[in-house]
Amino acid sequence: LADKSVRIFTNTRGRPLVYVDQHGNRVRSVLASYGLFVNEQGLLQSLANPDAPTRKANILLIPGGYIDRWFKHNGATAALDQLHSSAYRVEAFFGSLAQGQSEPPAADPWQLVTNTKPEATTTVGMSMAPALWLTNFSLLYTLNPAIAADMPAYWAPIPEPVANAILDTDTGQVPYSDYESYFKKRS
Repeated sequence: LADKSVRIFTNTRGRPLVYVDQHGNRVRSVLASYGLFVNEQGLLQSLANPDAPTRKANILLIPGGYIDRWFKHNGATAALDQLHSSAYRVEAFFGSLAQGQSEPPAADPWQLVTNTKPEATTTVGMSMAPALWLTNFSLLYTLNPAIAADMPAYWAPIPEPVANAILDTDTGQVPYSDYESYFKKRS
């Protein structure tokens, strides 16, 4: 779960994800700057979708949970102490609040957020919201600074037809093959 999450968070040009499309072809996708990814079934979704490994991994982060135990049992207590003395705790609190607004009973599977500026309103996946991006960066940096450097350095707005399609579903997932053309081709 943790390994899958790292791959998804760092799904950038240098680290494309590969999935098998409906025709059996291996397809590369690079969508982390949108806060989106394509799961193994070829469905496009937010990294914070309840079915996403990146969302399910939250259980590993609870105080005294797997991540804390792993650091302590692997001689990395100093790194864990540095993580907890960094911006991580504050940002994780606000990130949890942001994701918590969509927990049951609201049960928002879409996990998209709006970015409003005077000239435009755009949508990104929740993982690109500042508190969540900083939380995930802090975790990956503690794991390995070189891995954290592979996180997207900027967010990209989800094309409006794609965001609308995701919002029109009950699951927050749409077939990537139906919307791939809306994204810039990256390799």
